[in-house]
Amino acid sequence: MDKDDLSEQERNFLSTISHEIRTPLNAISGISQLLAETDLDNTQSEFVDIIQKAGSNLLSMLDDLLDVSRLQSNDLKLNEDVFEITDTVQTVISKYNSLANEKNISISFENTPEVAGTKILDQKRFNQCLSSLIGNAVKFTETGKISVSCWIDQTSNSAGELYVSVTDSGPGMSSEDLKEVFSFNHDNKQKQPSFDGSGLGLIITNQLANLMGGSLEAVSTIGSGSTFTLCVSYKLPEEKPETSLQASGHILIVEDNPTNQRLLQLVLGKLGHTCSLANDGKQGAELFLVEKFDLILMDLHMPVMDGFAATAEIRGSGAYNADLPIIALTADVRHGIEQRVYDAGMDTYLSKPFEVPVLAATIDAAIEMSGEQQQARTA
Repeated sequence: MDKDDLSEQERNFLSTISHEIRTPLNAISGISQLLAETDLDNTQSEFVDIIQKAGSNLLSMLDDLLDVSRLQSNDLKLNEDVFEITDTVQTVISKYNSLANEKNISISFENTPEVAGTKILDQKRFNQCLSSLIGNAVKFTETGKISVSCWIDQTSNSAGELYVSVTDSGPGMSSEDLKEVFSFNHDNKQKQPSFDGSGLGLIITNQLANLMGGSLEAVSTIGSGSTFTLCVSYKLPEEKPETSLQASGHILIVEDNPTNQRLLQLVLGKLGHTCSLANDGKQGAELFLVEKFDLILMDLHMPVMDGFAATAEIRGSGAYNADLPIIALTADVRHGIEQRVYDAGMDTYLSKPFEVPVLAATIDAAIEMSGEQQQARTA
């Protein structure tokens, strides 16, 4: 067996293990998010917080391992999302405010006026880079403050470069350590044994920055803290007229796992949607012909008929709404799975475990786009 075959086997093994872990982790993450919004006493709130943090750490380590595999095989694809940069930066900062407050550390944020407004780049990967840099700054800083600054260099009327710098008052690094901080040879875990994590954050952030047309640079002095500056390329969206379409709808859940069924029913109800349930792809395709749905959440691997075959049957049914949005919602993160999803006729892909706000935004955007398409057809 040659080296490439072994590498492919390793990637498949990681993907399979990740799938098996993500399925129960989806329930842990989703239910704990819902539980946190109920009336809890202080002890119960503490327990829920511990569950959420432990689940988040486990998911981060899974994602790090998979990202390294994808980056090494050039299999990581970027999305083009339209979003507000300052909102995203402030959201990431808010994730770490609690830990910073516990350590009596302040986190400040400033940006130039040009940063305001929506930009086009991969929101998930940008968020991931920010989380790595700000999270590290909070973890390694014991006293003082952390400053986050954001500015842009607009290179044309439709594109530019976005910069985010994170400066801490932590212990800093020597010039020797600084040279190796983005390398797999850098033994960060050995030097900082008290901190959780895979130790891959900066390595992945550096590679993601390069993939997004930018770079990651670091300046540090022992005893005086560190500054990491992230640069990524962005595009400007075309201006579109505002719409007043209602984003709620009737959603078909096609999912065979009972726990995930219940989780989705609870989440969709909380978001103001109604839903019906199918236990496998065959039931889903049959129910689609009976009820009027605005969107389908489709698991991929189910008994009787899988999500790929069910999507093909729905798309080929000839029904008036056979082009309704279908979102793949699955724990399968194997090599090439996203392309298979799109090739099968599904519109987008979300991996389990999902964040409720991300699922909500994806559903809203899909239903709104579907409504616009229907209006265009009847105009």
